[in-house]
Formats: sequence, structure tokens, C-alpha cells
Amino acid sequence: MADERVMSAGERGYYGAEYEDEEEEDAAEAEISGSSDEKAASPGFTVTEINTYIKNIIECSPQLASVSVWGEISNLRPNKSGHIYFTLKDGGSVIKAVMWKGAAQRLSFDPKDGMKVAVHAALEMYVPFGYHQLICDSMHRLGVGELYEAFEALKKKLEAEGLFRPQLKKKLPRFPKKIGIVTSPTGAAIRDMMNVMRRRSPNTELLIYPAAVQGGDAPGQISSGIRYFDSRPDVDLIIIGRGGGSIEDLWCFNDEGLARVIAGCGTPIISAVGHEIDFTISDFAADVRAPTPSAAAEIAVPDSAAMRESLRSFRKRLDESVGKAVMRRRLSLENYASRRVFSQPMSMVSDRIQLLDRGRERLDAALSAQMNGYRARLDSSAGRLDALSPLKILSRGYGLVTKDGSAVKSASGISPGDAISVRMSDGRIEAVASEIIMNEQSAINGEKDA
Repeated sequence: MADERVMSAGERGYYGAEYEDEEEEDAAEAEISGSSDEKAASPGFTVTEINTYIKNIIECSPQLASVSVWGEISNLRPNKSGHIYFTLKDGGSVIKAVMWKGAAQRLSFDPKDGMKVAVHAALEMYVPFGYHQLICDSMHRLGVGELYEAFEALKKKLEAEGLFRPQLKKKLPRFPKKIGIVTSPTGAAIRDMMNVMRRRSPNTELLIYPAAVQGGDAPGQISSGIRYFDSRPDVDLIIIGRGGGSIEDLWCFNDEGLARVIAGCGTPIISAVGHEIDFTISDFAADVRAPTPSAAAEIAVPDSAAMRESLRSFRKRLDESVGKAVMRRRLSLENYASRRVFSQPMSMVSDRIQLLDRGRERLDAALSAQMNGYRARLDSSAGRLDALSPLKILSRGYGLVTKDGSAVKSASGISPGDAISVRMSDGRIEAVASEIIMNEQSAINGEKDA
């Protein structure tokens, strides 16, 4: 692990000073120029002198000004400027290389870690940091590197078995109380994760299972850590991972046995191996892949400060909303309270009583007028009917003659000796016809009829 940290620091200085920041390069060269002025008058070489001497030897060698080198790409780092930084290696050694943006744009393929390539380059010496590197102007792919080929083969195998199916992925707990971390206890990754989690969720308890994260023993130790935390019911989430490195450094996370342990774990697992561009078999087997250990910590726990701020903001909006709602209800209530029905309820009753009285008066008047009309029409009809009544006729001295209960309309309907009844206006006369005397006209009519 110490070698790893030294290498990381060296790479940061190498790449950062020479390729990523021209101002730092100028500053470094100025610093070296100044130090040369302070050289003590003593035998031997300063560091700058020896590096400059080596640089002159390299640049004066025609064999090193144009060389073809083949090897396997490792530690590939494309820069946002368009330059590509990488390492070429074989079974016995490594050399740093860079391809500037113009040459990189002419490539017909995307270089990847594990590729075997042949480059045409010039060898250079960077004096400020004592590095020599290949400045590549072209690159040709020779084939897929052995490690990369093994990675792809294992990935296809496990994928065909369904080990990476989305249906197998477990949902991460939103508020984990206890998190188990399987990693090196001395690496930068654990410090980064602890710093992030303490800042975001200080109440979350962290348990660390020390494990090698590089070398042949690493897969077994990481698997043991996963099994241990999975056996504890109080552990809500497991994180496995390490910081960045070459493909060889990260190779333990491409172990088939480790992948199966991850996939079979009942506790949700976050895989956080290397940098954002690094992918391992563990990333595919885990429930969630984090691009870096720090990102894993951010995924694992909520930001308590942000949540408190969100809750404060929500409470403020809620208070404002409730306050506005109460104000609207109050105004509405005041509006209703100002109406006569609430402020002077008896006046409303009085108004309704008056309206009722006026309505009753109009109804009585209408009924009275209607009854008077009916009464008048009834009196008129009764007068006409009375005028036509037989009793009215009888009161004028007439009588109604009946025989055997039937009205006698003609004298010819009675024979002498018949019993008849004469109805008067004030009584009835029972009589017997002694003689029938017909009118002359009636006799004539009777003869005609005969």
C-alpha cells in the first residue's frame, strides 16, 4: 500500500506539472533555474545538472528520436484538454507515455486499458521531475491484452448466468444506521469515506473490516469481510472498494469467487473501486456501483445538513401556506360576520315576518276576491235556475197535475173518474175527474189526428 501511495503521488506530480498546467511547468523551471544560481562551488553534479545531462544524451541519440515500442496500455488517463496519458508495459518493465491532442484526434480507435499497441514516439526527459517518457505521434492496435481479455471473458460468463440481472439488485436503505466497510484500513479510500460520512451523517455508525485490496490474498479477505457483515443483522449496508490504480492493482476485484459472494449477499452492497473510468467485475455484481469511494459515501448516507435545510425550507413554506390559508379563512369569516344575517339576525327575521304578513294579506285578498266572484256567479246561476224552477211557476197560481205519479200534459190524458193529484206551491190536492172539457182548438186537432 505504501508503494501504491508513492506511485499515486508521483503520477500526480508527473502529469500535473508537465502536461495539465503550463503555469506550474513554468514555475518549476524557474525554480530550477534559480537553484542553479545557488550551486555551491563543489565537485560533482546537482540534481538538475545530472537530469539535464541525461536529457542531452537522449536528445542527441538518433535511435531514441524515432522509435517504435509495443506493449500493453495501462493506467490510461484521457485529459479534458484532449491529451492522452498512459503507461506502456510488458512482462518486465513499464514506461510512461503521452500522446498530444493533435495525434490523439487522428486515432481510428479509442485506446483502453489492457490493449496491446505499437506506438511510434520520441523519447524525452522532463528535467524538473526526472522522468523520461515516450512522446507518441501514432498508435496501432495489436490486440486485446491478456488481462482485459480475461476480464471480458469472465464478464460474459457471469452475465450469461444471470449474475448481473437488474432483478437481483437490492434497494439501498435510505437511512442506514450502521454501515460495514471492507477495505484497507490505511488507504486513502477509507479516510475519504469516513470524512464524507462524518460530514453528511455523523450519527451513522461505521464498522471497518480490514482487508487487502491488492494481490492474491485480497479476494478471499474481501469475501470474508462481506460474509461477516452479512451475518450481522444490525448492519444495514456494506461498502467494498479502494482507491485508484492500474488494472493490475484493481485485478483482485475481478475475481469470480468474489463476484459470486457479492451477488449472493443478502445485505445491499456498494462497489467503489478506483476512479470513474475504472470498471471491475465487482461493480457489475454489486447492487450499486459508485465511481469513487467518496461517491460511495455520498450514495450510502443522506446529507443531514441538506435534509435539515430542506426540512426548514419545507416548514417555512408550510407555515406560509398555513398562514395564508388561515388569513383567507379569517377574511372569509369576517366577511360573513359583517353580513346582516349574522350582525342583525332579528332584523332579518323581522323582514321575513313582514314579507310573510304581506304575502298572507295578498293571499287573503286574492282568496276573498276569488270567493266573491264565485259567489256572484253562483247567485246568478241560482237566480236563473230559480226562475226556471217549477215551484216558482206554482207560486204564481199554477198547479202541477199528476196521474199515477206521472205528470199530465194534456186533458186528453185524463178520463172521467180518474184519480188525479194537483200540486200547488203550498200543498197538494187529491181529486177525481168528473168531466173532461176540451178546448175547441184541441178538439179540432184531435179530430185531425183521428
